[in-house]
Amino acid sequence: MKVAALAVTVALAFTVSGAAQDRTNSLGNGVAPMVTTDPEMMIYRVAGVADSGYTTMKGVATSFMCYSNSAATEKVRVRILNWHGGVEADVSHEVKSKRTLTFSTRSTAWLAEDVLLAAGKVINQGTAAIIATSKEVYCSAMLIDAAATVPSGIALHLVRFNPAPGTVE
Repeated sequence: MKVAALAVTVALAFTVSGAAQDRTNSLGNGVAPMVTTDPEMMIYRVAGVADSGYTTMKGVATSFMCYSNSAATEKVRVRILNWHGGVEADVSHEVKSKRTLTFSTRSTAWLAEDVLLAAGKVINQGTAAIIATSKEVYCSAMLIDAAATVPSGIALHLVRFNPAPGTVE
């Protein structure tokens, strides 16, 4: 009887330790922290990020506009991976309540960027992860002609993670 109980205890110990092992994070690189108090969460993933690599206002750039519907100041982070998976940018910035924050891979003639992500870097077939401290942050993304002074570009499709309760995107 004691041998059977010991066997069950050993089996449970191996099962629990295997289940409690570190997991790969949602960005697919390394180990995710398992701390439940970590305030950042993935809210969007987007493919099709590009930049032609100029430092001046010409060629193609990618811009992300994020609005905070939260009552508090929130943190928004944009992480861009190139086609080969290399990190080209990983920048976070605070966005105040009821405000819009604009991230661009570089300066553009049309937008008033708050944050520049990867000026001078060529990005082809890239992806971006948008991470925030609240589900009450809503974003859009677009490829734009950096020289255009009027809207000229292509909207990118964002995939939403962690939607705010009662919303549909």
